[in-house]
Amino acid sequence: MSAATAEKQAALGSRYLPIPIESLDEEVLTLDIYLRQAERGQFALYRGKGIPFSSKDHKRLVERGVRFVYIPAEQHREYRKALVARLDRLYDDPKLKHDERARIIRTASTQLIEEALSDPTAEGAIESVTDLGDQFANWLEKDPQKFSYLLDISEHDFYTATHMLNVGIGCGILMSRLCPEEPELVQLAFEGGLLHDIGKRDVPEAILNKEGQLEESEWKQIQRHPSLGYEILSEHGGLHSVILEMTRDHHEHLDGTGYPSGRKADDLSLAARVCAVVDVFDAISAARPYRGPTPPLDTLKILAQGAGAQFDADALMAWTKYISQSLKDDPSRAPIVSTGQPLVSLDELLVAPPEGFSHDDDYKADDREISDREHARHACDFPVEAAFIVNGLKEEKTFKAQAKNLSLGGVQIQTNQRIRPGEVLFLAMSAREGSVVDRTARVVHVKELAGGDYLGGLKFIALDDELV
Repeated sequence: MSAATAEKQAALGSRYLPIPIESLDEEVLTLDIYLRQAERGQFALYRGKGIPFSSKDHKRLVERGVRFVYIPAEQHREYRKALVARLDRLYDDPKLKHDERARIIRTASTQLIEEALSDPTAEGAIESVTDLGDQFANWLEKDPQKFSYLLDISEHDFYTATHMLNVGIGCGILMSRLCPEEPELVQLAFEGGLLHDIGKRDVPEAILNKEGQLEESEWKQIQRHPSLGYEILSEHGGLHSVILEMTRDHHEHLDGTGYPSGRKADDLSLAARVCAVVDVFDAISAARPYRGPTPPLDTLKILAQGAGAQFDADALMAWTKYISQSLKDDPSRAPIVSTGQPLVSLDELLVAPPEGFSHDDDYKADDREISDREHARHACDFPVEAAFIVNGLKEEKTFKAQAKNLSLGGVQIQTNQRIRPGEVLFLAMSAREGSVVDRTARVVHVKELAGGDYLGGLKFIALDDELV
């Protein structure tokens, strides 16, 4: 669950809804802003309508650790409209660099999608997302190169709303390359991609985030989400059939082996085929709790196995060319991947030596069987003593952690020490019979837990001996 979703759920049942402070302009407020008092669970007015909100106010809140402010529920529709208009101003701000512009716009856009996921029947929730799609189409038409930086090719985390945002952006881009003379279809591709997974709101989060193989009953629930999304959007009314088809059919395969209905090529619209390509690309390339992002070019190789059977060959080819060219133009958009320093064996760290683990990649083209792990993972529970490595030097101060999941290539730890993606740690892992296994690892993913602990996915890496 993302931080915005957690904040929103915490506010449910009250008359206040959370908004990121980054979504506020430095101008005279058109909304009443409240701060939440954690000790009392109450809300106090911070700034009222008509009062300026300055950069100093913003900085002061950030320094206090405030990420969200709250507005009265009755002002929320007005806020959503203002937010879409604000994004247009930010997009054209010449002072913003590509990465800063993308970060701000993606944060605000994800919030709009999360609100639609939380309650698609709320007044204006779906319309805010489709308005966002229309805005994306306008930006793409004006400057495709500038717009392309809103697509996070492989560095993002795989939360539902983030995934929907990336798929929406990708669907619009891909459709524009396939049908450059059909701007209405491009616009609908944006809208459909942004809404395609809305049916996941009815799938338990424990299933969506489950690391291991799904039980048959859990898999059936996953298979229902396209149909559920189709029902939600159909009941909403007023949405174009292209959007509905993308939502219903983005997991169907050309050869009829997909779900939920086993539709074949002749029954699948171009927009649904486009969504299928971008959806699986994003699902594989995004970072997961137990591993970092899969390099985009590696992801494209995986998708190529399904060309003509799972995926429309022309759509996949166009997407492959687009991603490849984007990386050629700016290699920094792909993560730097280390070959790592894997463990030789798990025997000395696990109480019961695992059976059947494999060093081989087991990627397959079928949605259910696509594996995003290089090495088999195994549950564990043993203490770890960790220290940060800064500028190649290990800090003297150490902190405690507990290993929760282990593979030959990495480990998942839980700790009350704040860790961030990209940081490098020295790990002393308590092995069997009193021995210690040392490894250097890079943090590739972090999730903040409800109790204040951090759950981090780490990849073993190699550093020169003289640097440690």
